[in-house]
Amino acid sequence: MKLKLQYQHLEFSNHAKYLGVTFNNDISFDKHIQNTIRKARGARAALHPILNRNSTVPLANKLIIYKIYLKPIILYAAPVWRNRIRRSSWKQIEIFQSVALRTMTGAHYLVSNVNIRNSMSIETLQNEALHLSKNLAHSLLRSKYPHLSCLVP
Repeated sequence: MKLKLQYQHLEFSNHAKYLGVTFNNDISFDKHIQNTIRKARGARAALHPILNRNSTVPLANKLIIYKIYLKPIILYAAPVWRNRIRRSSWKQIEIFQSVALRTMTGAHYLVSNVNIRNSMSIETLQNEALHLSKNLAHSLLRSKYPHLSCLVP
């Protein structure tokens, strides 16, 4: 089936980007997660000189930089896609966080990612996304605009 709009043929695509979120035709957000992880890796690489274990920047400051610059890239629009991504996508997201935290701490390879995360008082990104979703739902329910409460499942 060919679509035509003002004498222009429109090509079919399996995904579309809207407000920075890439939607797949099956609403799985696989492409969005791939794009997001690619962006976050690029940002992590750019910040490597100050986030690596040999940097003179204190660990507390590295953690602040991680929370301000890297985590928002990964969790952008998380309430939209949180319930729709596959387990393998969550695994990729958590791996990104583990690599970032391990790079910052310079932890020995025998130290588990859970221990690194717990020692830095960091939650899993899946839990962070859940908190963001709950906060959004709470805000929508309390909104002075009644039509917004209809958006909460």
